[in-house]
Amino acid sequence: MKNHLIRIFILLCIVTHGLTADEKAETSEEDTVAVEEEKETYIEELVEDFEEIPGFFITFRDPENNKIFLK
Repeated sequence: MKNHLIRIFILLCIVTHGLTADEKAETSEEDTVAVEEEKETYIEELVEDFEEIPGFFITFRDPENNKIFLK
């Protein structure tokens, strides 16, 4: 009985993974380079308006959204 439950669980995992997998769109090298250039953001630019909290980890708190980022 236990073996049957394990096999059913594995089968369900495989089937649901196949249903949720998305096809990747083909991109050219030019598109990839353009996306990488857009993503390049340095932490200093990202947290320049945030409150810096020193400690074991340097943390930055966004006063508007109350989000915390670790450095």
